[in-house]
Amino acid sequence: MRVKLIAALLAVCCFIYPLAAFADGQLQKAEFSQRDVQVPSGANEFSLDILVTNKAAFSSAEFGLQLDAGLQIKSVRLGSGITGSPVNVLEKNGISYFGFFDTKNNYAGTVNVCTVVFGYEGDAAASVTLKEASVTTITANGGAAKETTAPDAIAHVTRLSAGNGSTPGGGGTQGGGGGTSATDPIIDPDNGRATVKLDANAIANALEQAVTDANGYTVLAFDLTSETSRAEEAAIVFPVDLIQTAAKQKLLIRTSLGTIEIPAGAIGKQQSGNASAVTLVVKKAGGAALPADAADQSGRRLAVDIHFELDGQPIAWSNDLTPVHVMLPYEPTVEEKSHPDNLLVYYVDDSNGWHVMPGSRYDAAAGTIGFYANHFSRFAVAPASMTFSDTGNSWAVKEIESLAIRGIITGRTTDTFDPNAQVTRADFTKLLIGVLGRTAPASGSVVFSDVKGSDYYYDAVMTARTLGLAAGTADNAFEPKNPITRQDMMVLLDRAFALSGKPFAAMAELSAYKDAGQLSAYARDSAAKLIAADVIAGSDGKLRPKDRLTRAEAAKVLYKLFGLLY
Repeated sequence: MRVKLIAALLAVCCFIYPLAAFADGQLQKAEFSQRDVQVPSGANEFSLDILVTNKAAFSSAEFGLQLDAGLQIKSVRLGSGITGSPVNVLEKNGISYFGFFDTKNNYAGTVNVCTVVFGYEGDAAASVTLKEASVTTITANGGAAKETTAPDAIAHVTRLSAGNGSTPGGGGTQGGGGGTSATDPIIDPDNGRATVKLDANAIANALEQAVTDANGYTVLAFDLTSETSRAEEAAIVFPVDLIQTAAKQKLLIRTSLGTIEIPAGAIGKQQSGNASAVTLVVKKAGGAALPADAADQSGRRLAVDIHFELDGQPIAWSNDLTPVHVMLPYEPTVEEKSHPDNLLVYYVDDSNGWHVMPGSRYDAAAGTIGFYANHFSRFAVAPASMTFSDTGNSWAVKEIESLAIRGIITGRTTDTFDPNAQVTRADFTKLLIGVLGRTAPASGSVVFSDVKGSDYYYDAVMTARTLGLAAGTADNAFEPKNPITRQDMMVLLDRAFALSGKPFAAMAELSAYKDAGQLSAYARDSAAKLIAADVIAGSDGKLRPKDRLTRAEAAKVLYKLFGLLY
């Protein structure tokens, strides 16, 4: 592969470092994650991972793919362990070239470099060939050594006939792949419950076809939409071991009533005891199953009951550290389509209380409304709205209202928000943890000297410290009541993105800002990354790093975090 085809790699590897060939063959293998891909009838996408095995640590990688007619590259996503910068796809002589570059040898062994999403049209069989692969290593003398190979690895792509449920596991929440089916459903005529068992063959197929998602999880996908298409209640049975493995693994179970992602560790061994089987139950609840005000608010259009069973017995499940991702099919009304951000999921507690799920969000492209559940309950969808008398002309009105209806941010009063008021360090940390939806227990060794257990922000601040978001001062103080500066906001926000599995690697040139010299050393990298990611932009050519953050500014940046997480 010629480096001149990829401008960014050319600049890094050729202009900065003199290239040399590897003295000894280090590049052992470059391959696809699958050799046979079956695309379901009606689907128009599938994905493949590219894995590289290299003896020595390397800094950059490049690939060249040859595609048959009917295939095209739609996107390339770097693997979760890659912190370098991507290089966009370039075409030459029928080969599609792409890759990534870094300035340090950060990668070694077998590395999942990227996930490539392909478009697939028609029913004709096709293939993708990995024609070229190369890795570059920065040498001790400041040069660069590059090795290229022609693996000619081939992934064969075929179209499944309608009704065939066997398909590759999807690589993400709404991935193009469908999943592996299972046993024929057993329908209970009395309650419309369709019971489907994930048997040994289905699990083996899912393991063989598993892919790694953007956060490094191995995804075992099971598409049971056809098996549950006429069910009032879907019951999916699988071995408890599937979610009690030490591996970073999750199940992606699609039913006609909703799609559920269950990560390993969701049900701990202490709760499961000697149980051997887990049943995931998704049931149409209907307005009658909700309190009167909830039923009215949801319009009786979508309500579901979700719970786990162990060996057939329902359990009260909750897990703050390992939430389950739920995606419910939802068709908004004409009015709701004009304000999709106002659609929320609510849960109903044992006392018929009606509570918003803060991370719920409608995905128009997928036709679903999703949320992360740290407990199961009855859930329903309803629109919400909230306005403040003093934000009508605010540049952050959309962000303020969207976070307010979710309970993430609150007004000063029921009618006012006070957008220009300053934000304390404690309050911004509380808001940040609210967006993240994380909880972490605090131990006695990490308690700040100026944060008491009775403080309203105690749990949020201690969670931030336990998670590594906030370190405090040299004398173990947090200074919770001090106004937070814009540069401290940048540092916390940068750490929050990284903690959520979405770290930023690219860095902007700070010299473009007149006051960049006012940035403290500890905040410079965070500022550069957030600017490059378009999370912050400054104003009038300034970053104002020492200025105190306003409530409107806090809403603006926290909404950016919310948008990338949910």
